[in-house]
Amino acid sequence: MPAARRQDVRASEARERLLAATLRCAARDGGGALSLQSIAEEASVSKALVLYHYQDKERLLATTIRWLTGRLRARSERAGAEHGRLGARGLLALAGRGAATR
Repeated sequence: MPAARRQDVRASEARERLLAATLRCAARDGGGALSLQSIAEEASVSKALVLYHYQDKERLLATTIRWLTGRLRARSERAGAEHGRLGARGLLALAGRGAATR
């Protein structure tokens, strides 16, 4: 694997660890007590690395929410496909139709 590709993989893995650590810290400490330092410690990286990838806490939190939403949507769609259910899109469509008839 070329060096540039390895560096991209490591950066992607670091970002994923940071997002997962953010989620764990938020669940454990609550949003008000959440700090970049606690996230860095949870992910076993430096606070400087957190700032390198996300610049500030607000950007990290917004990215974490998008990441989590994407993971939940994918999981729901996989479950729907595996079990013959509607999946996230189908449920959202049904919910929208129900709201429109009220």
